[in-house]
Amino acid sequence: MTLLRRTTLLTAAALLIGLLGLAGPASAHVEATGTVAGEVTTVRLNVEHGCGTLDLTGLRVQMPAGATRIAAQNPEGWTSAVSAEEIAWTGGPQPATEELAFTFSLVLAQPVGSTVRFPTIELCPGGEEAWIESTPEGGPEPEHPAPQLVVEATAAPTATTAPSSTTSSAAGGPTVTMAPKQTPITEEGSATHNSGLVVLLVVMVIIIGGAVALFLRNRRPRPPA
Repeated sequence: MTLLRRTTLLTAAALLIGLLGLAGPASAHVEATGTVAGEVTTVRLNVEHGCGTLDLTGLRVQMPAGATRIAAQNPEGWTSAVSAEEIAWTGGPQPATEELAFTFSLVLAQPVGSTVRFPTIELCPGGEEAWIESTPEGGPEPEHPAPQLVVEATAAPTATTAPSSTTSSAAGGPTVTMAPKQTPITEEGSATHNSGLVVLLVVMVIIIGGAVALFLRNRRPRPPA
């Protein structure tokens, strides 16, 4: 094998591995599970990875319309700020390959049996990953679906009191500090968020295709001497 052929093959293989590495994390999700106690629904968001290979340092979660009594719990080393529109956690960094759960509670305004969405944006140094796309009823799941839950009936009444407005950096305790106003999380943002990755993937496909074509052209047998 000539040096040119060897170099071409190695280049194509390296680019293909990089392409697969970029595409791999997209198969994971931010999953939501919920439990009901009285009128309060407790939601657990399981973040399965960071932004590709970037460690996780922040999380923004949009609240459903009409939600009340919103309170967040903080993983160790994280703090949160809460508003009527969203919860924003900051902390870490959480290694990109390790899962982390974020828990919060709220009273939902939607009727029992309806599906509520929690559009979520992961924040990482130098990048972000948005899980904000709607999953059509009966249709295929999009590439970056927003976490969602089906509203359950209220459980037996329990003695609860509204949490006071506090800030906490310790694990566990509820936090309802008002978050600063931020740009709303919208599904339209997914196109902008994903455009850079799409362009990169297209460029890599073109490069790989060119490398393969060059290799095939140089494989042609030489005429006998």
